[in-house]
Amino acid sequence: PEDAKQMLEVDLDTMKARVNNMHLCLNAAAFPLALSSQSRGGPILQSRGGSKSTRGGPVQDATGGALPVWIRVCTRVDPLERVLAQLSKVRGIERGVLVVSIDRDEMEGVLRLLLAVDFMQVRVYMHPFTETRTGLGFGDWDTGVHRLNSHYIFGLRLTLEAMNFRYVITLEDDLLPAPDFYEFHENLWPLADSDESVA
Repeated sequence: PEDAKQMLEVDLDTMKARVNNMHLCLNAAAFPLALSSQSRGGPILQSRGGSKSTRGGPVQDATGGALPVWIRVCTRVDPLERVLAQLSKVRGIERGVLVVSIDRDEMEGVLRLLLAVDFMQVRVYMHPFTETRTGLGFGDWDTGVHRLNSHYIFGLRLTLEAMNFRYVITLEDDLLPAPDFYEFHENLWPLADSDESVA
């Protein structure tokens, strides 16, 4: 557009960081959050059925704890659309929290797809590359590998530190989960949490 303004990536990343501080939930009406002091500082996920599950807490039973499914995406819409379609068929996925971190500046197509997700809570975060690049000592250059690595670190820090989860399920935007994908992790999580030899 004629009235479009060019922006430096560092300025865009400052805006991304501000947006991230809002912890955007794209489908909060279907998956409302209520704050609780008993959830290690994190919100409680209220599912459609009315059962509560703590974000990051132990999975006590089928509804006892929400595990995060983190997807790192860039601008590719087609593979993400297939992953989301398959994720909607995963048993128990409504008990999870989909955490999506988006890289680059062309995110409209990705956001449109995420707005249509109605099977689990969706949290969206923007990867502020210039901030993570500086923190990792990458300097002012980017080979692509630096951006990819800093995005991985950003997503893991986001879910494990900022969101206070102790376990995170990672997906790529081109890996299709099996129907028992979430149940597998619900069963693995208590073992991984109780045994330090399980990574």
